[in-house]
Amino acid sequence: MPGANTTATDLLDAPPEGLLPEDFDPVALVLCEFYGDRPETNTQILRETERSGVGLSAATAALAARTGVPRDPEDCDTVTSAPLPVVWAVNKQDRAVRLGLPKDGCGQLKNDPLAAVYELPAISVEEYELPIFS
Repeated sequence: MPGANTTATDLLDAPPEGLLPEDFDPVALVLCEFYGDRPETNTQILRETERSGVGLSAATAALAARTGVPRDPEDCDTVTSAPLPVVWAVNKQDRAVRLGLPKDGCGQLKNDPLAAVYELPAISVEEYELPIFS
């Protein structure tokens, strides 16, 4: 995963969970997501895509959107068990902040923030095969 290690003293002025510090200037977003299975090797593929370019500010702003007001679970569709993607903002010093993913009132990911990330041009793509334990 991107970013340098931090010590506990580095975290004293940390922003609220999932948000960028005010003085953090991202130059790229890194999206980590499960991409698929390889049954022949009993592995899953984790894809790490670095994205940057025009639209970075819009994507970062979309990721900062608030999570919706919780709704009555009876009014919500069934929750999926698919693994959630993870988004990191990276600055010029290769420091990274893990961003929160805004959810609707039913706890489902909002589509717009991830769509804004996917619209950014891919700078690099790496894939990792992870063993599936049964």
